[in-house]
Amino acid sequence: MTMVAFPDHKHMDGQGEGPRRAVAGCIGAGLCMAGPGLWLVPSADPLTQLVKLSVSVILIGGGAYLLHVGRAGGVRRRD
Repeated sequence: MTMVAFPDHKHMDGQGEGPRRAVAGCIGAGLCMAGPGLWLVPSADPLTQLVKLSVSVILIGGGAYLLHVGRAGGVRRRD
């Protein structure tokens, strides 16, 4: 006699999040590529370079967060 373990569907929180994870991953990758790509626009003013630096850091940080959310499957909640 063989025993079979069936999944407990009450505790499966990650169902139906496939498209959301894929979209978060794609947007995150786009933001991570847009950060360094911002430096392709020429600027001679030091203030503009400082603004570009801060915006590129924000883009890379936001992209890395979205890549993490896309890979981890969203924010986990504790019940």
